[in-house]
Amino acid sequence: MSMHFSLLFMILVLAFLMGCALSQAQGLNTSYQPSFQDDDKADFILNNSYIVLNAIQVTPDVSNGALIVNMSGRALYGKQFKLWSENKGITRASFNSTFVINISPQTVPGGEGLAFIIAADHNLPQNSEGQWLGIVNAETNGSGTANIVAVEFDTRKSYTEDLDDNHVGLDVNSINSIKQVSLTNFGLNLSAGNDTLVNVIYDGKNMTVFVSLRDKDGVVSRRNQAFSESIDLSAYLPQNVFVGFSASTSSVTQLNCVKSWVFQGSDIGDGSNKLLWVYITAPLVTILLMSIAFLLLWKLIYRKKQLVDSYDNVEEEIKGSSMAPLKFRDYSSGIANWLWELYGYGRILDGVDPKLEEEYQVEEVECMLLLGLGCCHPNPHHRPSMKTVLQVLTGEAAPPNVPTKRPNFVWPAMPPSFNASDCSLAGGQLAPFSDMDGR
Repeated sequence: MSMHFSLLFMILVLAFLMGCALSQAQGLNTSYQPSFQDDDKADFILNNSYIVLNAIQVTPDVSNGALIVNMSGRALYGKQFKLWSENKGITRASFNSTFVINISPQTVPGGEGLAFIIAADHNLPQNSEGQWLGIVNAETNGSGTANIVAVEFDTRKSYTEDLDDNHVGLDVNSINSIKQVSLTNFGLNLSAGNDTLVNVIYDGKNMTVFVSLRDKDGVVSRRNQAFSESIDLSAYLPQNVFVGFSASTSSVTQLNCVKSWVFQGSDIGDGSNKLLWVYITAPLVTILLMSIAFLLLWKLIYRKKQLVDSYDNVEEEIKGSSMAPLKFRDYSSGIANWLWELYGYGRILDGVDPKLEEEYQVEEVECMLLLGLGCCHPNPHHRPSMKTVLQVLTGEAAPPNVPTKRPNFVWPAMPPSFNASDCSLAGGQLAPFSDMDGR
């Protein structure tokens, strides 16, 4: 008992320490689906954003009657994501961000837009309302100090370079997108108040964006690839970044909602993480191997002791004689004999433990009892093999045919192919073997 407890304790310690190592080495993975809850606000850094009505309202809604003109907001996950590392060259992480947005115009037309952002700073830039989408402002637009990359969903043509008032774009330190695609081409209208399913994938080399329309029943339309653009995020962003959403309104307004979000970011590792794994796994593997060796040794000693005890018992009952010692004339097994007697009277179920109170399947119990009698046959050659036993237990075979009267014990046991004539030598020099009642 103490051995098992010690082994279990070591395994638990091993699992705990491995978990600690994993918690330091794993990437950023988070899931808020099918919707956000009020308690989720503790996970986010919210700047003029709120979690209400089971969604992130990236800019304030109108539920309290306040004006929502010229607003901007940010909602970023509270823990940073390691985007890249520099260890014998730059290694870039990959991520998959899937979210559902719903943009509902409050004026005609509505505006301005919503974006998925990857940023060095969680703070909301001042004066980032209107065309700036909470991404940058007039001072930081186009500047390398902005340290932000965004996938924008723009609902207003705010400047000449804007493609239209219904497009998705890739922004780098600026709202002047390096790539734009009109969603009208896919039959999607951001300002229609419908749910739009978005999937942003970065593989370390390319940023790919997919969009789909999701109806009120949750049915998703065809998945459309909006664009796939080659980009090295390590050239624009620091190693550790925040991920989340930004949005804005101007004199024209809209509700900017994120209804669900799943983010999965891979771990890229670095030199310190590698050493961490070495320092933790080396002693733990040693402990595990020692535990396994100790368990195997204990089992070997215990099994050897059982074999010795079993051998001593056999020696006490059988002294190597093949001539049926007298002690075997009293061969009996009380339980087996009693059950066999009940079987002979057609009342084998009387042998069932009354504590079961008849809460059992009669056929299954009868099958098990017959199998037990078959395994107790005095002649081992008539006992079912382990293969047959397993087939009976699994219902693949019927129980063995058991005689209603318990056969006599015969020494030595003869296989089924033998008969009395087989046991005599030519000329009658050896008489047939007899049962334990004598020759």
